[in-house]
Amino acid sequence: IIYEDEQDMQTVPAKVCNQPIDTTGAGDSFNAAFMAMKCFGYSNLVAAQAGNLLASYVIQHPGAIMPRIHMPDLLAEYSSSDKK
Repeated sequence: IIYEDEQDMQTVPAKVCNQPIDTTGAGDSFNAAFMAMKCFGYSNLVAAQAGNLLASYVIQHPGAIMPRIHMPDLLAEYSSSDKK
């Protein structure tokens, strides 16, 4: 992901996913996390990181919706990530 804001242009690397199963919903998931983070006032960088993380979880499951049972894993990884 490459984004530009008032000050500079940044590259946000994709989150590595070792077991992609179905990419359906990856873009929608990224957009949802990105927009949610922006609504809460986070920077473009943090929003893009959250979008990448959510999309990386969604593509590890068939269909566009990640099973709820995996939400605690996602939240734990987000909480322990190095957000800027």
